[in-house]
Amino acid sequence: MSKYRRETSHMEIEQKFDFEFECNEHERIELGRGAYGIVYLAKDLYTMKKFAIKEVRIGKADDINAIQTEIKNISTLNHKNIVKYEGTAYIRDRKPAVFQIIMEYVEGGSLSQLIRKKFVQFNELWIKNYTKQILEGIQYLHENHIIHRDIKPDNILVNSNGEVKITDFGTSIHLVGLRRGSNTIGTPQYISPDMVNISPTGYGPEVDIWSIGCTVLEMVTGEKPYHEITNPFAILYKIGIEKQPPHIPETLSENIKSFLNK
Repeated sequence: MSKYRRETSHMEIEQKFDFEFECNEHERIELGRGAYGIVYLAKDLYTMKKFAIKEVRIGKADDINAIQTEIKNISTLNHKNIVKYEGTAYIRDRKPAVFQIIMEYVEGGSLSQLIRKKFVQFNELWIKNYTKQILEGIQYLHENHIIHRDIKPDNILVNSNGEVKITDFGTSIHLVGLRRGSNTIGTPQYISPDMVNISPTGYGPEVDIWSIGCTVLEMVTGEKPYHEITNPFAILYKIGIEKQPPHIPETLSENIKSFLNK
């Protein structure tokens, strides 16, 4: 079985890695797909520690700008509910060239995977626990002037201890000075109305709170918001033009309905 190995370092991190994972990308263990790349499982041959490596193929200048923005936004973050950034590699001898973002490996998988497992039923205590951790992670991001802009169960990892880790900062934006968000980006089912009908002054961190509400709704119902609509443009129309929030079942507890209706 062939392996792909690459020694890498980052200008701000002297630690070096010698990673091992499948050379054939069709045989690699894929952990997920982010906004701009695919995340694979890898192992450091020095420590035998597992890592998640996000690979982004660089085809044009916009790709480089996007990956540099993601690295800039996550490299200084340090919070228990944010996936830890470990370093970066730029592989020039691949065609096209590849950027690798090296991150901690969260062995429990994503919140989305947990929701889809038929033998896992989310009770209200679990939902409150996960929601509290997501809010703490988002509060930390907002205090550091970062909007995630793609909060959803796919981008919430949960380790074996039940600890939540927010990941995938490919769509994130750093607000500097008076800067505000000004474009529609993210996943339609979880996008805030403020990101569809964008005001002249743009939008701020509140768009992440809407997405958290959609994520909580998916935890309690097991279904994605607007799951009955298959056309993503129709979803955006319903959110932005019709001003129609996702359906909240009357069968939910009063506590959860109160939270979702805020």
